[in-house]
Amino acid sequence: MLRRDGAGRWRVVSGREQGEVLRVAGDRLYWATYPVTRAPLPFGR
Repeated sequence: MLRRDGAGRWRVVSGREQGEVLRVAGDRLYWATYPVTRAPLPFGR
């Protein structure tokens, strides 16, 4: 479950990922600091 944590930010409030942040930055999503994309990208980019 996610709870709003400010403008463009949501925080996980239950479950295994509790405390992690989902951030919306323009047309990108960042889950726990990792970019979420439609196309797979290698680590290190």
